[in-house]
Amino acid sequence: MTQNSRKLPREKFEEQEFGKGKKGYTLCTGCGAVYYEKSWHHKEKYADKMEEIEKEAKKSICPACAREKDNLCEGFVTLKNVPEDKKEELLNLIKNAGERAIRNDILSRVTKIEERDGNIEICTTENQLAVSLGKQIKSAFEGELDINFSAQGGPARVVWAYPEK
Repeated sequence: MTQNSRKLPREKFEEQEFGKGKKGYTLCTGCGAVYYEKSWHHKEKYADKMEEIEKEAKKSICPACAREKDNLCEGFVTLKNVPEDKKEELLNLIKNAGERAIRNDILSRVTKIEERDGNIEICTTENQLAVSLGKQIKSAFEGELDINFSAQGGPARVVWAYPEK
């Protein structure tokens, strides 16, 4: 596995990334997430209060839905030389990893999976998710993994290439 000698960048504090916390509840009109006490949560956490929250809460979209709507990515994963007989298994791995990520953090999502020019391109809302996807793919399949971070703290770029035979 080839990797930069740099360590993973520290996660941005929510205030740096999304601004100061808001008072009261906010309900995401996209995914139904609930913002309360300076962070976004799954609505299931507030199941016993949802009727009250829906009446009182401000309506907005969460940062993950906003990124998806604006087609912005914090992490890019490119899969190269994917053999046809491995494609479905790889896509299932990505789908399952994305589902686990969103269960753990409502703002961590795989937002797009596209096939382009013989490659599979994946966008994520968090750079750590892109890195995690790359490592999971490397662990499950042979191939080379390259992880790069922008010096300015921009999106992670992860490239995994299946070995050409």
